Amino acid sequence: LLSSLAEAYVAGVEVDWRAVLGGGKTVALPTYAFQRRHFWPEARPTIAPETSAGDAAFWAAVEQGDVDTLAELLGVDATESALGALTDWRRRERADASVADWRYRVSWAPVTDTEAVLTGRWLVVGDDAGGIGSVLAERGAEVIEVADLPGIASIDTTGVTGVVSVLALSENADGLLATVKLLQ
Repeated sequence: LLSSLAEAYVAGVEVDWRAVLGGGKTVALPTYAFQRRHFWPEARPTIAPETSAGDAAFWAAVEQGDVDTLAELLGVDATESALGALTDWRRRERADASVADWRYRVSWAPVTDTEAVLTGRWLVVGDDAGGIGSVLAERGAEVIEVADLPGIASIDTTGVTGVVSVLALSENADGLLATVKLLQ
């Protein structure tokens, strides 16, 4: 979000930085670039996980493809195919680890039962076998249940607060198609 706001700002859009960033104070930056004073936070040093000499020797042997050293460390007869699989795995793990922080992750956590109170009219579309309509009604919502898309045409949908679709949960193959039609 901040990157997008910064891009908009340099493109000429007015941004109320106090509203975005809250309080704080303005710091004068040097006009001469070589005053050798930093006005930004120093990066914290990364702490490598502790590894033993044995671990280091093991992974060095895997990465270098040294079958004899690997066999000696493991106390077994290492084969070329086993070493190749280990080497490929190690390279993939390192590559994945190097870009892991670049990835955006979405995670979902179940919400514990709350005492939330709903208001307004809620439309539940589809075969509500899960009882979503009754849960919404228990929370105070006025629930309108419609089993299928043609049924929506007979209902006044103006003033609807929310729509809950369970069409995609249908056991027939048309659930996804019905959901897309509902969105349209």
